[in-house]
Amino acid sequence: MNNVLCIFPKDCTTEFLNPVYEEIISIYTAKGLLGDPTEDDEYLEKLSSEASRADSIVFLGHGSSKSLYGLNFNEIICEENENIDIFRGKRIILFAGPPGGWPRRLGDLLE
Repeated sequence: MNNVLCIFPKDCTTEFLNPVYEEIISIYTAKGLLGDPTEDDEYLEKLSSEASRADSIVFLGHGSSKSLYGLNFNEIICEENENIDIFRGKRIILFAGPPGGWPRRLGDLLE
């Protein structure tokens, strides 16, 4: 994979994914994006900018059938934020529970 972006809104409930994040950054020389908009006022701008340069996006965190979440289930990527398009044309790997719905729903939204 070339130009990989790894989004990791790390908190105490996702800390177990830290070794996965570190491996992705190391093996693929990926750009890492830690935190979320509640911690960084420029987060969504950084997300958009980094995603536009990426061929592949890996997300490590929480999700539902309509959203990917940051800290305290703050929506980072969702229809309502109108930023779902950052995935358009990208290879996507999601480690986001609970399972079900999101990959199929994401495909429907990007068609």
